[in-house]
Amino acid sequence: MPLLFFYACLAVQRATTLSLSPRTDSTNRHESHILFLFFFSFFFSFFSFFFSFSSSSSSSSLLLLLLLLLLLLWDLLDTRKIKGVAELKENLLSAIRTYKPSRDLVHQIRILLLGPIGTGKSSFFNAVKSVFQGHVTHQALVGSDITGISKQYRTYSIKDGKNGKSLPFILCDSMGLSEEEGLCMEDILYILKGHVPDRYQFNFMKPITPAHSNYIDFPLLEDRIHCVAFVFDANSIEQLSDEMVAKVKRARREMTKCGVAPVVLLTCVDSMDLITKGDLIDIYKCMPVKLKQEEVHKKLGFALSDILVVSNYTSEWDLDPIKDVLNLSALRQMLWAADDFLEDLPLEETGKCIWWYRNLKMYQRKALTKCAREKINM
Repeated sequence: MPLLFFYACLAVQRATTLSLSPRTDSTNRHESHILFLFFFSFFFSFFSFFFSFSSSSSSSSLLLLLLLLLLLLWDLLDTRKIKGVAELKENLLSAIRTYKPSRDLVHQIRILLLGPIGTGKSSFFNAVKSVFQGHVTHQALVGSDITGISKQYRTYSIKDGKNGKSLPFILCDSMGLSEEEGLCMEDILYILKGHVPDRYQFNFMKPITPAHSNYIDFPLLEDRIHCVAFVFDANSIEQLSDEMVAKVKRARREMTKCGVAPVVLLTCVDSMDLITKGDLIDIYKCMPVKLKQEEVHKKLGFALSDILVVSNYTSEWDLDPIKDVLNLSALRQMLWAADDFLEDLPLEETGKCIWWYRNLKMYQRKALTKCAREKINM
């Protein structure tokens, strides 16, 4: 029996090395290692007890055979799981790269990220860009203090690779929502309608007006927001104040008037209690996540199917395919939501009429300038 235990330990060490070597995340490797050793210890103890009444060589051989079969089964399941995640990631990347907005009305979908300060809006953009760049990036500054970092309105167009073409979506980052000093409701409305330019500096005491020098007078459909994602920290849903809940509901009502159906992104799910790295593969089946979705549904009124789970990069140096799959899946859902918005647009809002009025105004300005010059020359 001691010799059998020695060989079994060698088999465990070999199997865990082979099955876990493709992974790059140390926490994932550690959790899988512990889980495997648990199952091994259980089966070894069970069969040792079962065969304790017989010391024949046939019993020992059968025990060793069963243990080896267990090792092979574990290695096979682990390899298939990793391969399945990698294939799903490539399928999502391909679907997003080849995506075309509904009715070909715009070239790029604009997705606005809204939410309380420090919930992961900028981090989500960084996570999405990281997938297409092939390495972890931090273009958008991240902060969680009382004023946050993002005080500007930023529109980020992501390229497919370092020198690739622009992808068919633009992520728009804004100042965080707050009970007092956050983004103004008036600013949200102007953003939705496409009047706010890139790099506009927010002022919670003074929202943008048509008198602002960079105010977009006649925005095209491509300047408008086609999908809105409310970003919340999954660990802080219960702590949302009544004022914040009322502000989110009011913003959602205004979006509905504009024809935009918002979705919810839940961040930081991997730091929730009872959630491990392995749970991220089937995160929507985890009971703690289901309870969080129910909480958002009851508190804010969003449909359960519109509450999506994402996982940002906070301290990692290498890409995690499981996180990438979660973020890409959420991005694809948002593109589909934008398609619904475009399909419901009446003809007069498709941008053609707005384009005509904008060019008419430019023509009138040129005509007035020409007339003034002629008077001066006279």
